[in-house]
Amino acid sequence: MSLRIDAHHHFWHLATHFGDYAGWLAACEDYCERYAGDEDKDAVFGGNAYRFYRLEE
Repeated sequence: MSLRIDAHHHFWHLATHFGDYAGWLAACEDYCERYAGDEDKDAVFGGNAYRFYRLEE
């Protein structure tokens, strides 16, 4: 599986814990900063998906 698929599957479970996309997105960003590096955000979020989930932008 690709990093993007694994991340979406993993963080979908986190979204059910947080109850919203803002919590899900914060968890994803925290993971990227700690473990994957900021440059891997596009791989995790799939480019356009990152902009979709970033609701306040």
